[in-house]
Amino acid sequence: MKRLSLTYTDAQGGEHTVPAASETFTVGRLSTCDLSIADGRLSREHCRIDRTGDDIFVADLGSSNGTKLNSGDLSYRTRLYDGDVLDMGGLIFRVRIEEVPDEKPVGTLPEAASPPSPSAGPPPASGATAKSGSGGFPWIFIIAPVVAVIVLAFAGGIFLFVNSGSGSSRANSSGGDRDELEDLFNKRRSDDIKPGSSPTPGDVKPTATATPSGGASPTPTPGTPPSTPTADLSETAKVEQNAAFFMRKIGENDPKAFLTSEQAKIVGQKIRQISGNSALAANLASARQQSSRISSLVASHKTKPLFLAVAAVNRLGSNRGDVARTAETTLPVIEKLIPQIGTESADDAILIIAAFEQGTAGDLLKMRNLLQDLANKFPASSREIRSIWFLKKQQRISDADFDRALTFLAIGTISQNPKDFGVNAEKLEL
Repeated sequence: MKRLSLTYTDAQGGEHTVPAASETFTVGRLSTCDLSIADGRLSREHCRIDRTGDDIFVADLGSSNGTKLNSGDLSYRTRLYDGDVLDMGGLIFRVRIEEVPDEKPVGTLPEAASPPSPSAGPPPASGATAKSGSGGFPWIFIIAPVVAVIVLAFAGGIFLFVNSGSGSSRANSSGGDRDELEDLFNKRRSDDIKPGSSPTPGDVKPTATATPSGGASPTPTPGTPPSTPTADLSETAKVEQNAAFFMRKIGENDPKAFLTSEQAKIVGQKIRQISGNSALAANLASARQQSSRISSLVASHKTKPLFLAVAAVNRLGSNRGDVARTAETTLPVIEKLIPQIGTESADDAILIIAAFEQGTAGDLLKMRNLLQDLANKFPASSREIRSIWFLKKQQRISDADFDRALTFLAIGTISQNPKDFGVNAEKLEL
């Protein structure tokens, strides 16, 4: 078999060799790629390498900056050879293909011994043979069948006796056993989703809310937060729920975004700090009133309107202002940071807010280079490192940048159901 590896040099000059053992191997900026590199020269999914038998092929995936193979444009699926050079938008990869012996089993199981024939038993001890008359026929062949018949008859009688007395009771109990299992399942399921429990990705769902008449209002569909306070949830559960609604709307492709309970507690602390500011309610109302204008600003851009609106409210801080006008001045910086960081996931989008002041100062590559450096140090955690939580844990983000991103996330969480957090405003929908 053939073993493939790619060697490249990162932006800091460090050389890395990565094995490509899978049948299909993708290279790009996305965390879902087999080789994820936070380099602006790469597209989200830039290139794919696949195998057909012993042959290895490479193909460009419609990347923005293109791919070259040995200085020639790679316009179709082409076979790779040892020593080839791949140029992915300016990032160079050296191809190494080696022949390695196929793996063989460590050992083979011994052949099963054939069962001995009746005549092949051990020789009887001297003087211990049992013969019948002059023919020497062993008595065991006469006694064994008789004993077997007696044993079978006895066992059959016990079986019939037991079944005649207990058949009806089993029939009656089968339904009860099923009911008990269903009750146990329902109890476990209710325990799993009780208020305050930590959600898993994709499990954050709205709950029914109480109506003035005492009934239950219809359960909102996933992605649509309730419009009235969900008093039956704990404060942390409210944060988890509304943060999930917000995060799933700001990432390009992140339908299962969520906060852990620990992260939700941190966001909840920030919400308590800012929810009493009257400027927040006023700015959320301004964003809602000018939602059409904000949406038109991003019509020809990759930025999501809700992301831009909350970013503008975040910039205004404790001051009241024109959210649409603030969004207009915020958008150019965001659009410059997107190619470097991306907005594929909600965590990527939040990282853009963390890097906003860097972008304002013209340092568009600082966050990208930081993520690349961490990806090299933690190659098995390419998705995990792309979050403010990981950067904070590794002490690789300033307090100011972390607080800006945390406040943005808190405002976004509030915007999905302000009344849940005591803010006198309506839900922000864009």
